[in-house]
Amino acid sequence: MAAVVGWFTNWLAIQMSFYPVQFIGVGAFGWQGVIPRKAEKMAHICIDRTLQQFGDLNAVYAKLEPQRIVEQVVAQVNPRLDEYIDEVMYEIQPVLWDNLPLFLRNRIYQWAREQLPSRIESLVEDFGDDLNELVDLKALLSRELKHHPDLMNRIFKQAGSVELQSVINRGAIIGGLLGAALAPQWAT
Repeated sequence: MAAVVGWFTNWLAIQMSFYPVQFIGVGAFGWQGVIPRKAEKMAHICIDRTLQQFGDLNAVYAKLEPQRIVEQVVAQVNPRLDEYIDEVMYEIQPVLWDNLPLFLRNRIYQWAREQLPSRIESLVEDFGDDLNELVDLKALLSRELKHHPDLMNRIFKQAGSVELQSVINRGAIIGGLLGAALAPQWAT
C-alpha cells in the first residue's frame, strides 16, 4: 500500500507542476501548474544563459553556420523556382509572360537558377548582420509563451520524459521500502 501511495504522490506532484495550464480558482485560492505559471521567467533564464555562453544573437547565428542555411534554402527553393517565377510574372505582367517565347522563359529560369545562391547568400549575410536589431528574442518568446502557455509543458515533457517517469517510479520504490520497514512496527 505504501508503494502505491508513494507512486501516487509523486505522480500527482508532477501533474500539478504541469496542470492546469491556466489559473483555476478565485482570487488567491486556486491553482495553476508551476511550469506554465513560470514559463516566461524560465524562457528568459534560458535565453540569458544561452547568450552568456555564446555571446549575442549574432554570435549564436554564426554558430548556426550561415553557409549551411544558404545551402538549405537553395535546396528548398530551386526545385520550385520556375513555379515561383511564373507566379510573380503572372501577378505583375500576365500578358507579357503569356506572350513571351518559351526559349526566353527558359533563359529567365536559367538566369534565376544561376543567381539564386549568391542572392540567398547576400540575404542571409544581411540578415545575420542585423539580427540583433531585427529580432528581440526575449520579446518573441514572451509573446509566444503568453499565447501558448502549454509550450513550456511540452518542452519539459519531451526533454525530461525519462527523468519524470523515474521520479514517479522512485516514489513507489521508496514508499514500498518504507512501508516494508514500518509494517512490523505498525503490526504491534
